[in-house]
Amino acid sequence: MSLGATFLLLVAAQTLTTDVAVSEVEGELVVDLTATGVDPLELLHRFAHESGRRLEGDDLLVGRPRLDVALAGRSLESVLELIGHATRTRIALTRRTIAIQPEHSSSDVAALELDAEAAWISILRDFPGDEAARVARFELGRRQEELGHEDAALAHYDAAVVDPANSPASDRALRASGALLMERADWSAAMRRFSRLAQSSADESTQIEARLAIAHALAEQGRGPEALALIDVIDLSYRPTTPTDVAERRLARARAHMAAGSAAEALRELDKRAASDPRLGARIDDLSLRARALEELDAPLEAARAWLACSSVATPAQRGDALIAAARLSAAGGDDIAVLFVERLARGTARADEVARLADSARERLGIDLEARGFARLEERWRTRSELKPRERAALAVELVTALARERGADAALAVAREAQEELPDSEARSIQSALAAAYEREGAWVDAARVWGGPSR
Repeated sequence: MSLGATFLLLVAAQTLTTDVAVSEVEGELVVDLTATGVDPLELLHRFAHESGRRLEGDDLLVGRPRLDVALAGRSLESVLELIGHATRTRIALTRRTIAIQPEHSSSDVAALELDAEAAWISILRDFPGDEAARVARFELGRRQEELGHEDAALAHYDAAVVDPANSPASDRALRASGALLMERADWSAAMRRFSRLAQSSADESTQIEARLAIAHALAEQGRGPEALALIDVIDLSYRPTTPTDVAERRLARARAHMAAGSAAEALRELDKRAASDPRLGARIDDLSLRARALEELDAPLEAARAWLACSSVATPAQRGDALIAAARLSAAGGDDIAVLFVERLARGTARADEVARLADSARERLGIDLEARGFARLEERWRTRSELKPRERAALAVELVTALARERGADAALAVAREAQEELPDSEARSIQSALAAAYEREGAWVDAARVWGGPSR
């Protein structure tokens, strides 16, 4: 008899009819069993009692779907195997115990995640109108989001917020869907989720969180004055009580001021925020806002440095965007050597080709022959560097240090870097120091890189 014919999961069944007989036939325990809508854990307790054994691991079967079973003359061992298949566990029969064990080892993460997903789906079927079903929907949505299936995640989250009054799981689902939509820059849809969250939750911190998220979305839509007005309302209704509250609202105001066209006000808010805790000034949101404000205030080199700092803490998807902005603004500010440095950092990113075009233009302005980018030609030009101006010599040194590190390792580039630093003024030598430190970082030699960054530029 096949497993499918023998066991049918009846999730909706609520009545229990069970007829169990365990007998010994020629030294083997034999089971006759007819059961409708039976809890598998209760069934195993009956088997343990009838066979004089102790049941172990019963917590693994709590909440499992009910079963319909019809068996005659089957060995107890084979029945336990079938129940194990139906409940995604392993059930071992020993002389003294019936032991329930996980189907997979704790190291089999993928299989355990599938088991968890199956368990949440079972809860949905068993308790469709309960808070447990909303929890299941939220967990299933989170799992889909982890897998990168964003539309499926949103579908689960939205299913969890049907009639969400006084539902912690629905609040979590609204928060998660709103955050996901913010990441996708779907500002209007995100605002709808956070508006529902503000309406459904009685928790004060959630109220503040939802309103600040709405202000963020308004600012991203260019509706700066509306965002500022909402932040004023938040301050009146929920006065900030901790330094963290104050800092988060300053970030919200900085976004809103930028959207309203007040870059100087945005920069002032960011400066106050960083003064309260320097770590906040190094966050990607702060750095990108600062860079945009500085560009708006016609300070391209300062903005380029902010974008460069932003690239060091950005996600891989964001890093290329930060580096192209750094290269563009370095070129606009007349720092062509910085453009060449950014080109090295941009290798392997989605914007590498665009940065390379900016770097080629920078080489032309510096008088560096585009055909001299090969390693051998770089070495030859370095030997005749006395004819070059300091800025041209520094640019060539950056090229050679990077090429040497790539071909022979960062240690091989150290001698050239030191030689160049001794010949050049501090303002030009810093770019060579940066190139050498970056070469060590690419090799994972973090101690050497730190030594270069921390040492003098001469």
